[in-house]
Amino acid sequence: MKNYRVTIILLAVLAVLVGAYLLISNLKLFETEKYIYNFNEGKVKASVREIWVDSKDKNYDFVKDKDRWTMVKPAPYKLDQDVMKGVENALLVMQPESEVEKNPADLAKYGLDKPDTKIRFKLDGGTEKTLLIGSQTSMSNIYYVKDSDSPEVYTLTLGTINTFTAPVSDFRDKTLLAVDLGKLKSFTFYKDGVKQFKVDDSGTGRVKWKVVEPVEEDTKGDIFNSIIRNVSQLKIKDFIEDKASNMAQYGLDKPAYAVTLTDETGKSQTLYYGKYDEGKLGSYIRVDNGEAVYTVSMENFKPDNVKLGDILGLSPLSIAIGKVDKITVVDNGKTTQYVNSGKGDDTFTLDGKQVDKANFTTLYVNLMALTSEGYDPAIKTGAPEMTITFDLKDNGGSEKLELIKRDDSSYFMVVDGKPMKYYLTAKKVDLVRHWMGRVFGDN
Repeated sequence: MKNYRVTIILLAVLAVLVGAYLLISNLKLFETEKYIYNFNEGKVKASVREIWVDSKDKNYDFVKDKDRWTMVKPAPYKLDQDVMKGVENALLVMQPESEVEKNPADLAKYGLDKPDTKIRFKLDGGTEKTLLIGSQTSMSNIYYVKDSDSPEVYTLTLGTINTFTAPVSDFRDKTLLAVDLGKLKSFTFYKDGVKQFKVDDSGTGRVKWKVVEPVEEDTKGDIFNSIIRNVSQLKIKDFIEDKASNMAQYGLDKPAYAVTLTDETGKSQTLYYGKYDEGKLGSYIRVDNGEAVYTVSMENFKPDNVKLGDILGLSPLSIAIGKVDKITVVDNGKTTQYVNSGKGDDTFTLDGKQVDKANFTTLYVNLMALTSEGYDPAIKTGAPEMTITFDLKDNGGSEKLELIKRDDSSYFMVVDGKPMKYYLTAKKVDLVRHWMGRVFGDN
């Protein structure tokens, strides 16, 4: 019996709690959301046509014409349309952090009798509204605000207020490139005023990009495409001067680097790179012969990392292993020969014994990787330190690469008896020697 009474009491308490919860939930359904402005309630969405921001240190005037925002004051700057869309939306629908007082007798205590900042805007139909920004509340990022025509005092976060009062640079369009990189026709690179190379869209063949100056050679498509991708991500970081009178202070009187981009329409644009500013974490840049100076981040495109050798596509031994019948390597007078066994495209023998397939495949990959890495017009002749010959199947002829010492860290390339103005690093040759040793050791 005692347990029965306890159960009844517990059920009664539970019923009370459930009832209270349902009552509170229903009450919330009847609560109305607070708005300072809400111009999007009707079927036809409102639109802002002009915005004025007036404060002690800012005086902005934004005007929208045919759905594009422009700045009138402080100067006719080109604006970031996405940013301005956010500004417009923040005015059309504005909810406060809290409602402070419905009909205050004293606006001075909120700093709203003589507000430091006013944000005025005009709608399509001609209706004008003014948002007054008062003093800071006890919380550092919350301010008192009110509409000039309404008695209620609300609060807004500093983040919302900064939507309208941010530095002028936050509203400006940071697009740097005027050329359509999707239709890029040529890319010319300069260092210290001297043309280093020019790459053109070949228009035909399997390789889209071709170096046309100072030599004519296919590019390593993946390397050059990555350069173009990085260039496409260039954005203005800081607006330094709109009309700079002293380019020398930015290193732009004698730019360290320059890039000229030309698209299919013939539109051309040159980016000049000056000094790197540690404080601003960017390089000064000038576009064409303009007077404006900007900074750009060096996170993506770094002109000091662009080298002709990196984009050259000279790959004499880039041949599918299944097409190779015999590989002969002469290294400092010692001859090593690998012969296709005929038992599979990637099965080779050394001195009549089948070699380890995994190690030989890695060796072959490193032989294919003997590609140009730099350009040097000072061709050097002499006895090669290493010669590699691929004899191809089905009387397909042969491919021969000779490596002549250029210096302690690189080798000139001689392809099928023709001295080239290209070189590759000694590290690549060392890797070939390493894997030849591994293959020999397995036998």
